[in-house]
Amino acid sequence: MASDAPQGHDTTVLYEVFDLFTNLSRRSVEISAARSVPACLEILEKILRDLLRFEIYQIFEVQADGHTRWTAGKRPEEIGAPVNEGLARWALKSSQPVLVPWEGGRVAGQEMRSLILIPVGTHDHSYALVLAWVAFDEGQSSRILLQAMENLARVVAFSIESLRREEQTRQLRDLVDNILESVPLAILAIGRDDKVLACNRNLEFQCRVTRNEILGCSYKEAFPHAFAQVLESLILNTLQGQEATDFEYEQRLDEKTAFHLGITSSLLASAADQPMGVLFVIRDLSLSREVVKLRELDDMKSAFVHTVSHELKTPLTAILGGSELLGLQGDALNEEQRELVKIVDAGAKRLNALVTDLLDLSRLESGRVHLEPAPVDLANLAQEVALLVQSRNPKVKLRFDVQDPLPEPEADRAKIREVIENYLSNAMKYSPAGGNAVVKIWTEGQEVRFEVADTGVGIPEKHLPFIWDKFHRVDSATTAQIEGTGLGLAIVKHIVEMHGGKVWVRSTEGKGSTFGFSLPL
Repeated sequence: MASDAPQGHDTTVLYEVFDLFTNLSRRSVEISAARSVPACLEILEKILRDLLRFEIYQIFEVQADGHTRWTAGKRPEEIGAPVNEGLARWALKSSQPVLVPWEGGRVAGQEMRSLILIPVGTHDHSYALVLAWVAFDEGQSSRILLQAMENLARVVAFSIESLRREEQTRQLRDLVDNILESVPLAILAIGRDDKVLACNRNLEFQCRVTRNEILGCSYKEAFPHAFAQVLESLILNTLQGQEATDFEYEQRLDEKTAFHLGITSSLLASAADQPMGVLFVIRDLSLSREVVKLRELDDMKSAFVHTVSHELKTPLTAILGGSELLGLQGDALNEEQRELVKIVDAGAKRLNALVTDLLDLSRLESGRVHLEPAPVDLANLAQEVALLVQSRNPKVKLRFDVQDPLPEPEADRAKIREVIENYLSNAMKYSPAGGNAVVKIWTEGQEVRFEVADTGVGIPEKHLPFIWDKFHRVDSATTAQIEGTGLGLAIVKHIVEMHGGKVWVRSTEGKGSTFGFSLPL
């Protein structure tokens, strides 16, 4: 009997082991069939509880940042003795179940002798960590149990990895679908059997077809005859040359509506580089043509302004010269004649200023102006311009607030002088007698800033967004008598932006304005 007892015990153990692995294999099929990660972990918990008879266990899901989040089993506060974090990290890195002695005291009110740590993951990714407390030490049974748990963890890890890859593939497919639906182009794929494989909503709109009706149909039946003939010709050209082919086609929907389409075709290949058919990208050229027309009109406008301005220069020079000669006649003219000469001279000068500004703006907008950058002493240049401008309006007091030392930005001196003269001239013109103007120059970050603040009439808030537009002038009783072409600030903006700087304005009606610009260092 003594020899029979161990033999009977071994047989019982073998049966138990066989049953364990058989049941685990059966439940593994359920895990493989799970359609989500939570479902996988839910089946894992049932195995721990119902099949392996673990009473005290925890399941932690490993998040993308490496931190663990309790998912099932006894809550951390129920355990009473937390697991060492270093031990948990070590178990995840080991990637195989391990049984260690438990010296943390009672667990959930029970005496436990060992802790089983079961990492669920691959060598590249950890997905979960299972902790199970047991009342036995390491031995033959525990080694068999660990082997079973290792097989189970491998199945769970494989299922979770497959599910996450499926989710990534689904997300990528959704992203590609969203891109195809969002691009402002019509997309059409035709297979080797001449059937429509895919298309997007833009194709439905441009060709007036319904996707569900044409998918799987021959393109010759899905589209009007004329368009199908174009597709057939492009398919043949693409298959022969195996290069993208461009074609322009007018899609006429009715007597009043037509699309000018640009069609590009190329071979459609699989991931293994096997030919699947032909891909068409179709774009509406109508808008492009309108843009081209607008550009042509803009070029014609610029050329017209430039030509007319040049043609006006010659007679204006003659008028100005003649009025100057008449003004020198002195006593030869009576009072009425002298007044008429003054009116002609003033009008000619205003027209000459307008022509000059038009020519300058035309050159700036066409890009025919080339800068000649060199270090510029802005303080010295502003003082020089101020002497000239203040002589025209000595009643407005002008003072300077300049940072010392002041770096010298690289700029075209003549062009920046034009900017400063415009700002100072406006400050003088729009300030009443006895007003004040302050020129402030300083550095801020990697730029030099220039501002002119006056105590003039100011600008109504509704006009501020348009102050840099061509020919925009503020119409009010206080500004009606002040001369100007309405082009000065538009020219200023172009010049400053050509230097890589920016312009700005702050103003309060009745209190004054501050105009500024910056230049990069």
